[in-house]
Amino acid sequence: MSKIEPRKLSKQKIFQFEKELRGALLHPKKKEDSVSLIMEVLTPSERIMAARRIQVAKRLLNGESYISIKRKMKVGFPMIHNVDTWLESNFDEYKNIIPPLLEEAKEKSSVKGNRKKPLGDPYTFTGLRRRYPDKFALINMLLDD
Repeated sequence: MSKIEPRKLSKQKIFQFEKELRGALLHPKKKEDSVSLIMEVLTPSERIMAARRIQVAKRLLNGESYISIKRKMKVGFPMIHNVDTWLESNFDEYKNIIPPLLEEAKEKSSVKGNRKKPLGDPYTFTGLRRRYPDKFALINMLLDD
């Protein structure tokens, strides 16, 4: 199949393609049918990249820094930034999907014996301070918590 550059398509054509994909994923009555459709339609590399983006999203929501994610997952800053932007702009749309992902991530980290202090909501002031300690160094020293 030939590649299509989204930048060369009109917004109406992109919307039409996305609508067709959503319809195909929402049409099956069983969740397994949608999953099997995704597994058949996407190439192995596309499935891996989607899964890695979800892993990056979990780590960002758990308060990990960009540098930590880059080192552990061997991904670039642009990918991490794109996922972070996606989470910030579409958080309300995915609020029913993301909490189960966070619970799953917390369960896995507790099984591994990771006894870190829970970070709470990453979009609060405290969450931002923990996520970007270098940016809030002076405030962190003053508040000392």
